[in-house]
Parts: sequence; structure tokens; C-alpha cells
Amino acid sequence: IRTPNLPEYVRERLRRTKVLIVLDDVNKVGQLEYLIGGLERFGPGSRIIVTTRDRRVLDNFGVGNIYKVNGLKYREALELFCNCAFKENHCPEDLLVHSKRILDYANGNPLAVRVLGSFLRQKSKLDWESALDNLKRISDPDIYDVLKISYNEIKAEEKSLFLDIACFFNGQDKDSVLKMIGDSSFAHYGLNVLVDKSLVTVSRGNQLQMHDLLQEMGREIVRQESIEQPGKRSRLWYYEDVYNVLKKTKVRIYLAFVATVICQTNNMHQ
Repeated sequence: IRTPNLPEYVRERLRRTKVLIVLDDVNKVGQLEYLIGGLERFGPGSRIIVTTRDRRVLDNFGVGNIYKVNGLKYREALELFCNCAFKENHCPEDLLVHSKRILDYANGNPLAVRVLGSFLRQKSKLDWESALDNLKRISDPDIYDVLKISYNEIKAEEKSLFLDIACFFNGQDKDSVLKMIGDSSFAHYGLNVLVDKSLVTVSRGNQLQMHDLLQEMGREIVRQESIEQPGKRSRLWYYEDVYNVLKKTKVRIYLAFVATVICQTNNMHQ
């Protein structure tokens, strides 16, 4: 349903049709109003499932039945972790205690479990202990702190590729992105590293996909480069920032910044 002004014959047909609609990661009430409108639009017995990390979205829209999705249970988390870290559904005896302690930091979040497990795959016991030390140093870790452990361990070139995908290329065709980046040998290798670390996935349709939490983490890393002055950041993706910086900048424009302008210009024309 791409327009709130549907023809009458379409509305009438929808009112007679039982539908199942799933809306994932909704963060604004307007998205629900635009996509769903009034519940009377759909036939009796229809079901609409909405996932969000902001309960206020559901409250403001008047959703009656709200269910909190709990994290993975310990056994589920351990099995997922072992599949990622060891490619098996059980943990070696000498790393079982380490695995349990690491899972405490993941707090049942499937993404954190998968990223930490992939990060520690084929690592030595000393590397595991180092990862635990890094997690201990975080006084009150949230999901971003846990995910950043994996990001901090990859090379500078791979970090740059990760940030490019987070800022510009999430959901884009993999081959087109690799061609745009230029250095095909490194780009392919770097992307394979990110996939291996569960920081990026490639869909069956050949699209680069990054979990929204990882994308937010990447964009926050860039924002922290210069909180008050967007023009000093390595990447800009929000069109108002691009416009304001271009309006003021007369001399120095970085390559990554130019890439941002091209991407945003294309989006604006669409």
C-alpha cells in the first residue's frame, strides 16, 4: 500500500480480504499511519504484526496487544554461539567457562551472540581472554559496546569498508558497490572479512545487508569524529548536513564526502 489515497475499488477489495502484514523495525508513528491507516481497511480476521524498539510508537498508534520479545535462553544462546565460534553445536571443554562469561555480556541478544562468536572463531585461548578483558573494561556495557569489540579488532581498511556500507550502501547491490569502491581485490577480501565476522551479510538477491544495530553503531562512530561540526567528519549521509556543509565549504572537500553527495543527489532525484 504505497499511497494513503487508494482508489475506492481497492479499498473495497481490501475490506473483504483477510491479510497478514508484518512491519519490522518501525520507529515512527507516521510509518504505521501511512502503511496501515485505519484497521477497518482490512478484512475480518486480518493480522498485523509490528516490531519496534520504541514502545511509544505502539502506544501512540493505539496498539492494544503489546508483547515484549525476550532474549535467547541460555541454552539457545550457547548453541548459536558455538555454531558461530566452532561450527558445532557444543563447546570445547577448555573454553566452556570463557563462553559462558562472554554470553553474559551478550545478554541474550542474537546479533551480539552471533557477532562475538564469529569474532572468536579460530582464535587462540589467549585471544579469548583478551576479548573478555576488553569487555570487563566497559563499566556498563550496552549492545553497541559489545558489538564494537569485533569492529575494533579488524584492520583499518576493513573498518573503512564497514563504515561505507553503514553510511551509504546498506541494501545496495554488492557488485555495484564493489565496482564503485574501485580496488576490486581488496574490496572483495575486505567484504569477505566483514561477512565472516557477521558484520555484513549478502542476501540471495546479492544485496549487502547490515543489521540496523550495526548500521547505527557505524554511523555513531562517524558522528563521534566531530559531533558539533559535520564538515569534519569522514562521511555524511544526511542530506541536510551535506547541503549545509557544501554551503559553507569553499576549499577542502574529501573524497568520501564527494561520494556522499553523489549518493544523496541520486536519492533526491529518485
